[in-house]
Amino acid sequence: MTAVEFKGATTIDKLAPPSANPTSLSKGYGYKAPGEADKNAPTKWEVVSYAFTPGFVTVRQGDTLTVIAFVVNGDKHEVAMLAPDGQVVVPTATWHRGQEYRVSFAAEKVGTYRLSCFTHAPTMTATFLVLPR
Repeated sequence: MTAVEFKGATTIDKLAPPSANPTSLSKGYGYKAPGEADKNAPTKWEVVSYAFTPGFVTVRQGDTLTVIAFVVNGDKHEVAMLAPDGQVVVPTATWHRGQEYRVSFAAEKVGTYRLSCFTHAPTMTATFLVLPR
């Protein structure tokens, strides 16, 4: 699994910037307005979104999962794993760019487990669907 930042940039002569600042829509979005994105290119603007990839994994009840994640983008991520009933199965930890993290949990309950970054929610969430054995 990888923690990434998807980034897109263009210029105002190709496409007008968004009418609303995307950061007001979600903590998982970033935006640099024309003149802010690149001081040498005053018409350039960019948007970003944070995510885990892959974002969806299917496993069987009773499986023990070990998630190995490498953080490519984003300096700091507050991450935890929640069970289908909301119980914390992997406590909140801070993950940093350039580091690899390994977390394990037993998929005891059928349903959806979520690996979530609370810094960049709701876009930075990986879903683990646990099917009955």
